[in-house]
Amino acid sequence: MGVVNAVSIDRQGLRCVTTSDDHTVRVWNLVSGCCEQVLQGHGVAAYGVVFDVAISADGSLAATVSEDFSCRVWDLDSEEGLHVLEGHSG
Repeated sequence: MGVVNAVSIDRQGLRCVTTSDDHTVRVWNLVSGCCEQVLQGHGVAAYGVVFDVAISADGSLAATVSEDFSCRVWDLDSEEGLHVLEGHSG
């Protein structure tokens, strides 16, 4: 694991999502304290640090932004990447 850059907690207080310098997004169960998922997909090598995260109001989706100039939307229940939003140049 790398440095944690951002944390977002769902409205129910049951899980949180963290972003990291290790290019991953982690979903944590706040009741058990265990990491439930490690979501990967942002860039590799030098361009993949994940800077920030937001969780949808119903707690089912997360959006993350990365040094790879993308925003990714994740389904937190299926661990699936739903969308990659690209187009920023800086």
